[in-house]
Formats: sequence, structure tokens, C-alpha cells
Amino acid sequence: MRNPISDRLDPRAVRSQQRAIDAALELIREVGAGRVTIESIAARSGVAKTTLYRQFDDLESLLFAAFESLKRPQQIPTEDGVVADIERWLLDFAASLFSDEFAALIPAMIEVGERTDRGRVLAEEFAARRRVAMQTRLQQAIDDHELAADIDIDTIVSMLVGPLFYRRFISRQTAPPDFVRQLVVSALASLVVTSAT
Repeated sequence: MRNPISDRLDPRAVRSQQRAIDAALELIREVGAGRVTIESIAARSGVAKTTLYRQFDDLESLLFAAFESLKRPQQIPTEDGVVADIERWLLDFAASLFSDEFAALIPAMIEVGERTDRGRVLAEEFAARRRVAMQTRLQQAIDDHELAADIDIDTIVSMLVGPLFYRRFISRQTAPPDFVRQLVVSALASLVVTSAT
């Protein structure tokens, strides 16, 4: 993506980018990601197609800018030990996955990621950014000798987050707090270094 909103100095460009993003989100909700085009975003936002192509590399970049605009804060504080910190974050994440505005757009994001090679690359980059918070917190726990040094962090992240996505989008089950806590125990309890305080 060429110029994120936060990096633009020209207020007119910031406003036009925001109008395009808002229009893209509206259209995704109304007609589905597969039917959104640069032309429909231009018509809805009032931003010329030529301007959109100056501000975004392509349609996929604009759509992922729209998804990114709804991203929630991701940092996991280091407060009460890795198990408690991860559990607190995962409880909040599970609640948001079943309730907030972004969660309803995840199927659209998956669709865009499946449609073209460009969409696939942007989806992978988006998902990688979303994993950073938990990867960072787990790495900190390893560095602090709170977790075993030989764990595969990516596997642990998948074990913690994957079941929540399965329940939300495949089995359509809820993810109550007890379920989330069991995920954390199953993934982390055996990895805690017993001498850690």
C-alpha cells in the first residue's frame, strides 16, 4: 500500500483516503467484498478513480486499508505473568471476535485473500501483523525464563487463537470464558518453567 493515512501531510489527501475507506467498508457490508470495485468505491466516496489509484496501489490495497482501519490495539502488557497476561488478552480477543465490527468483516477479508495473488500477499501480511502481539509476549516470557526456551511460538499462537476462529466461523459455537481459560491452560501450562516466579 502506497501512503497510509497517518503518513500523509496533505489534509485533502487524508480526507479523500478516509472517504474511500469508509465507502469501501459500507460497500463490503452491503454487497460483499467480491462485488466491490474501484468504480463503486469512487462513486460512493466521491473520490475520483485517478485519485484512488494515486493513493492505493490497487483495489486489494484499498480493501485491506479498510480492514486495517478497524484493527484493535494489539499490545499485551507484561503484568501478572505470561499465563495470566495471555489469558486476559485472549478473553478480550474472544469477546471481540463474537461482537465487534471487525469480526463481521473477517469472511470478507478471507474472500479478498483467496481471490488474487495480490490479495493473498496482503492477507498474509495482515495476519502476520496481528500475530506480533502474542509472539512478542511469548518471546518475552522465554527471555525471562518463564517459559521453556525450546517452544515453537507460532505453534502456540495457533493453538491459542485457532480454536476461537473455528468456533466463530465454522462450528458457530460460543467461546465462553471457561473455554478460553482451558485453551490457555492446554497450550501453556506444561511449558511454564516451574522455578519461575
